[in-house]
Amino acid sequence: AAVPPSRLAELLTRPFHELPGPLLGSWGALLGVGIAWVGLSSSDGDLEALRTRARALGGIAPVVKGPGGLGNDVPPGLDVHRRLKASFDPAGVLAPGRFWGGI
Repeated sequence: AAVPPSRLAELLTRPFHELPGPLLGSWGALLGVGIAWVGLSSSDGDLEALRTRARALGGIAPVVKGPGGLGNDVPPGLDVHRRLKASFDPAGVLAPGRFWGGI
């Protein structure tokens, strides 16, 4: 979820255990930029509950990984991304495999 940084504490003060389904893995937050991430079950109720909370605070809750996630589709021009990665990280040590297409 992404909310204005000044509202992130409000999002986090209502524990994630109040969501309908179980958490999958851990959660974390970047307080200075207003971003929190959490692994939710595949229940639509979990996502909608989190989105409702985020919207009420002036934010959003996109799906990053999973069905319909932002990072699921490989963007066009993957070869360009590979060349850029190779030019900035020729040894391949910076976050290997964490970008689209396994770059």
